[in-house]
Amino acid sequence: MAERPAILDNRTFDALVEEAKRRIPRYTQESWTDYNESDPGVALIELFAWLTETMLWEVNNIPERGYESLLQLLDIRRQPAIPAEAVVTFEVNENVPAKPRTIPRGTQMTADTDNGTLIFETGEPLDPVRYPVTDVRVFNARTGQLSRVQNTVGSSPYAPFGDRGTAGSILYIGFGLFPLDPEQSDAAPAAGLSAKAASPFPQRFTVWVADAGGIGQRRVSPVQAGGMDRPAPVVLAWDYKMSGTNGAWAPLRLYQDSSRTFTREGFVTLEGPQVITPSILADHDQHRRYWLRCRIASQGGYPDAEVPEIDALTVNSTPAAQSATVHGELLATSDATPGLEFTLNRGPVQPDTLAVECIKPNGARTAWRQIDTLAAAGPEDEVYMLDPATGQGKFGDDVRGRIPERGVQIVARQYRYGGGRAGNVRPGAIAGLPQSLPGIKGVTNYRRALGGADVQSKEDMKRRAPIALRSQNRAVTATDFTDQAVAAGGVHAATAIQLYNPGFPNAVAPGALTVFIVPERHYGSPEEPVPAPIPSPALLAHVSAALDKRRTLTSEVFVAAPAYRTVRVSANVTASSEHGTGEVERACVAALNRFLIPPLQTPSRPPVFGQDLYPSRLESVLEQVDGVAIAHLVGVEIDGVEHADLTKTIKIDDHSLLWGCADHRIQVDLEPDRGGSPGWGEY
Repeated sequence: MAERPAILDNRTFDALVEEAKRRIPRYTQESWTDYNESDPGVALIELFAWLTETMLWEVNNIPERGYESLLQLLDIRRQPAIPAEAVVTFEVNENVPAKPRTIPRGTQMTADTDNGTLIFETGEPLDPVRYPVTDVRVFNARTGQLSRVQNTVGSSPYAPFGDRGTAGSILYIGFGLFPLDPEQSDAAPAAGLSAKAASPFPQRFTVWVADAGGIGQRRVSPVQAGGMDRPAPVVLAWDYKMSGTNGAWAPLRLYQDSSRTFTREGFVTLEGPQVITPSILADHDQHRRYWLRCRIASQGGYPDAEVPEIDALTVNSTPAAQSATVHGELLATSDATPGLEFTLNRGPVQPDTLAVECIKPNGARTAWRQIDTLAAAGPEDEVYMLDPATGQGKFGDDVRGRIPERGVQIVARQYRYGGGRAGNVRPGAIAGLPQSLPGIKGVTNYRRALGGADVQSKEDMKRRAPIALRSQNRAVTATDFTDQAVAAGGVHAATAIQLYNPGFPNAVAPGALTVFIVPERHYGSPEEPVPAPIPSPALLAHVSAALDKRRTLTSEVFVAAPAYRTVRVSANVTASSEHGTGEVERACVAALNRFLIPPLQTPSRPPVFGQDLYPSRLESVLEQVDGVAIAHLVGVEIDGVEHADLTKTIKIDDHSLLWGCADHRIQVDLEPDRGGSPGWGEY
């Protein structure tokens, strides 16, 4: 028997009658007061409720293909695969005699995974800088101290303008490493470099500001629907050092700063200095470098809540996505069959990337246009429709859409394919370069790729269909925004907080609403849960764009990452004699994480926002573990801070989520009849 489709409308006869009765006062004021079944008006309500229930029963039992066609007419389709996004960094060969060539947009790289080799492509062209960042120093205007900081992705974060972000603070960035001859003045050229040597910087170059927080845990700033952004908290000025210890600094033009003055992860695009020589920054320096600086040029410094903290600054870095571009693929030769179908060789296809053209025998080319459905097409419209999930397309029948002429070659001039959870590769996985790039030694990703999601299953689409029907493709209430955020794709769970602006978290913001989202991803195992999942900037932008189409004009909507409260439990348990201590320890850790992280439960459940934690519940969870006779809670840490009173509830904000860890501290004692020595286990 075929699987019955999901219920489009689950209202029963009684529910329809009650709904109609609730509307009586709204439309009749006080003239209709008799709601008994003997009333003629109530009899009519029951009659129409019976007819409506009959129609709903028919709708809920339509055939499978008809059901899917109906959802398409309602603009409810399977969400396509979302490609994972990463920042890749190219390593430049310093021995090349000239500047490295531009790395073009669409340059492909590979990552070897358990699922095979995946292809990533760069999204923007990149002009490499010949020398890497080798020295970073921070001048703190508040203390007057100049200090060297460690500038490595994944290492200890640092404040690029000091602990307070005071006006006048300066960030110095040194490139390359050239020995200093003690008998040679700093104004003289460095060894191997002439005074007129070509600058190692291109006309325009980009600096990646890697935000603090560690791999997979980086802070991601909220995105406002509609493309608006808050003003930057300070004004930054960029300069380069011309030569000499006391040499002059010349200004650099700033083209773009998506990091919002270092307050979030992003890229800073600058003018490349063309007249620059290596020099020292301080008298005690033993090496010369090409020096740039970034200083707070505004009168005031950063607000306390926005003092930046970053992981590293790198050059030769650019965004990449787990997708590949195909050019010039022959799809079919038309035989003038109505409803001609074709299938792309690769998939899943990224939406709006397919460009189809028909080539006549005389070489004339005509571009055809992709539309969502042929139902509204005219007989002369040169259009086609495509299902990105399957890569299958279809032309018209000369009634709804034109049929390609006989003998015409149908060619996919270009399309991109890829996406899925498999693209969320580990740091360092993107390391292959299929093609040789002059002056480039290699490539890597310092951070895990994030945001990849599989094609939405038909079952999930059907499950969400009633939600889409209820919201009617618009978002007004908080529930509407939550439903639409999940329906946008790549989102596992969401919540909407009204009157909340993340820029002013302690104030009531009329007209504002913030949607906090949890991305879809693999959550690990109960014994080894993954770090709390942070949505990528690309996913925030994707959801923000979806909500912007559905929000009311006067609403101010933000999409943000939730705050996670990591819980670490310390407990003593007594195990029955037939169980080993290690076995019970692992079972206790797994049980705690299943309780704290609902996606690890069977069946998986979405995480619950704003759920307060009662410490006594943790003790109950441990007592239900197989083999545990007695459990005693010793302590609970929240984000590394001990919760003082285990009898009091741990309050969780509405936009926060509980999360577990792999190193709960469970001490296991065996019952007296078996004996054994207790020990602390960390799993």
